[in-house]
Formats: sequence, structure tokens, C-alpha cells
Amino acid sequence: MTSRTKRNDAELPALGFAPAEVAFRRVLEIDRTDLTALSNLGILLAKEGKLKEAVALLKEAFDRNQDIPSLGKNLARVQCIAGDEAAAHSTLTTALIYSPGVDDVRELLTTLRKCSPAGAK
Repeated sequence: MTSRTKRNDAELPALGFAPAEVAFRRVLEIDRTDLTALSNLGILLAKEGKLKEAVALLKEAFDRNQDIPSLGKNLARVQCIAGDEAAAHSTLTTALIYSPGVDDVRELLTTLRKCSPAGAK
């Protein structure tokens, strides 16, 4: 590892999520349909506490691809953290319609019955 790499690695915690946020936003400027960028930016923003924008991005990703259970699970978790139990329940119910055999979605639906930041983990 070079001294430059060591220095850059040491600076990463101080930078937080800013570089990743900028990168995902650039990808979305080029291709608004990029599911990876939509989902990852949504998750990143949720971790930063920007729940309204996070929900909007994750919902956009899930609405386009309701057959991808992980998109529904991520959206429901953030909706729950944001305090929208009804939306989280609806999201997971929709995910089960498209992927009825996914047990962890069913389990999450049970876990998120009472939304709270602790219950959404």
C-alpha cells in the first residue's frame, strides 16, 4: 500500500457519505433508471437521516421493479423508520404478491407491524 493510499484510507471516515452521494447522483443524472444508484443513494440518504428523499428514491426503484424483493424490503424499512407503518405494510404486501415464496419478506412484514426505528433493523 502506498503512503498516498494509506492517507486516503485514513481520510475516508472524515468524508462520511459525501463522495458516494455525489457519485450516485452523477449516475442518476446520466441514467435515471439505474436501479443500483437509486437504491444505494436511497439507503445512503436514510443512513444520513434524509428520510423523505430516501423514501422517494427507494419507492421509485421499487415501483419500477416490484419483483425484486430486496427493493421492497429496503423501502419498507425506511418507510418504517420514517414512521409510515401503513406504507411499509403496503410495500411488503406488494413484494409478497410478486415474490410469494420469499420468507424473509413475510418475516419482515411481521417484524414491522409496529414501526419504530428499533423495529426496522
